[in-house]
Amino acid sequence: MNDYTIIKKNGNLSELLISREDRRNALNSDMQYSIINSIQEIEQDDTVKVVLVRSSGEDFSVGADIGELVKMDREMAEKFRENMLKITQLIFLSTKIYIFYLTGYSLGGALEMAQWSDIIIAHEKARIGQPEINIGINAGAGGNSILPVEVGYRNAIYMAVTGKIISAMEAKQIGLVQEVVKTESEMLEIATKISTQDPMTLKSIKRTMRIASKTGYDEGMRVEKEEFVRLVQSRSTKDLLSRFLKK
Repeated sequence: MNDYTIIKKNGNLSELLISREDRRNALNSDMQYSIINSIQEIEQDDTVKVVLVRSSGEDFSVGADIGELVKMDREMAEKFRENMLKITQLIFLSTKIYIFYLTGYSLGGALEMAQWSDIIIAHEKARIGQPEINIGINAGAGGNSILPVEVGYRNAIYMAVTGKIISAMEAKQIGLVQEVVKTESEMLEIATKISTQDPMTLKSIKRTMRIASKTGYDEGMRVEKEEFVRLVQSRSTKDLLSRFLKK
């Protein structure tokens, strides 16, 4: 049973809600396992093309549960880090498109999960940051590694060493967030539209960009060519091209 997560499905879109509202969705070990189990369950469903990760409360998540952190010995710390990395790698390596919707406070490890996704949408009132320095720890889910890639070294280290919490619009301006919305319906419209796109094309685009981001331009171009040749021969692409010509 996934006590801290709820899965909802609407066509090709699956929603994964994290739900620990009495602790502002703070991430503890039980919640980690719940998220892992839910992602693995969603990954088994081949009809799902887009996964929307959001919270059931006002805050997306305030980050790691400090009450649990303060009790950690070496073994517990290593296990916590291992579980966070499992979550991020499940997201990063998936062929599905992962969208995170940030609301309220979206901090620390919770923000780091989002950073390994494909698209981040934030409500205009969201407050976003990696304030771990204020409690004497560094990022626990790869945040110190991926943030400089996303927003540049100076922006990243400034956020990390000051613990500054920024607005959704500031996050968009530096490239951390892709879209800022005023309402939930705006966010759902974006997610739903993506979920209606051709599944083979979605997978091809994600595969190419992920490989290019990890291995560089040359390998990315090789995979892009491979995917292009494969797609233009596919029945679904032929159908889309024919429909376009009839417009």
